[in-house]
Amino acid sequence: MKNLYAPRILGRSLRHLPFFYPHWGILSKPKRLFADTAATVFFETKLFNLVENPATAEYIIIPYDFFLIESEREYLQNVVAVSEAHGKQILIFDFSDFDKPIHVPNANIFRTSLYRSKRMPHEHPIPPIILPLPKEQRCIRSKSSIPTIGFCGWAARESALRTLRDSLHLTLTRTLDIIFHTQRTAHVRGVAIRQEALRILALDERVNTNFIVRTTYSGHADTIQLDAMQARMQYVENMRNCDFSLCVKGDGNYSNRFYEALSLSRLPLLVDTDTILPLAEEINYDEFVLTVSIQKINDLPGATAQWWNNLTPASYQEKQESAFQMFNRFLRADKYFTRLFNQL
Repeated sequence: MKNLYAPRILGRSLRHLPFFYPHWGILSKPKRLFADTAATVFFETKLFNLVENPATAEYIIIPYDFFLIESEREYLQNVVAVSEAHGKQILIFDFSDFDKPIHVPNANIFRTSLYRSKRMPHEHPIPPIILPLPKEQRCIRSKSSIPTIGFCGWAARESALRTLRDSLHLTLTRTLDIIFHTQRTAHVRGVAIRQEALRILALDERVNTNFIVRTTYSGHADTIQLDAMQARMQYVENMRNCDFSLCVKGDGNYSNRFYEALSLSRLPLLVDTDTILPLAEEINYDEFVLTVSIQKINDLPGATAQWWNNLTPASYQEKQESAFQMFNRFLRADKYFTRLFNQL
């Protein structure tokens, strides 16, 4: 078990990273629905030791989500000074939706939101810490003649005008990408991409669709429009009753839904927005994930139908089981972060 030095900001009740829960307890953030539960479920035991003297540590770790303390210049300067004085690398974690550069010298940075084309050598993709969907809801589906694609979540605006504006912005950005060979579309807000993907899929007879479209984000108490447990049950039931779960980025370039689908043995239909998946050098995601580039979003129905038609009933069930096993072996929060800290 690694020895880490974690300097704190005194006199403030800042929320520390979830894997510090066994050391410092949990600072509840009830407006982030289900977040506290994930921390207590996955991090009951210590993943590392904390030491008081940086000289005896193997690494220095910032114990807060980076953009929570980005403006704490004196604190960051002190962290860098200690790092340089003792010749220790700094570990930084960013679970936010931001993708802007983090300029801290001598740091290894672990982020949920990364773009493949902008990734720096010291940046590493990590999965979000999500609560797996209930195991008792997991079932292996039989192959039907036409695949069902499911989605339940935020994919429209509360006003028709804003929805139209999002659609026009996405169309213009895609056109500019084609003309100038850029990747601006990958940076469009996820709600607009989801909206377009749902529209394309719903109009095509080669796939069945099971869509529940919400006009606000249901993962936060300030924006959810129905009872939290009702929303969760609706979400699980929707995913359970589909073959593919449509997975599109949110404001950050990653999808919680992607990992939730795997935890329920569902195959992600991933819209690739210059996406980096964790442990891609070890996990053969193509075995159980259908990936379609954002530049080819119009091909979503055709790509899904072709992939589906190449499956046998047995191979479809094998892929569902593989999705579940890969999540539980490598991507579930406790497994992933235990391995990460052990292999530092």
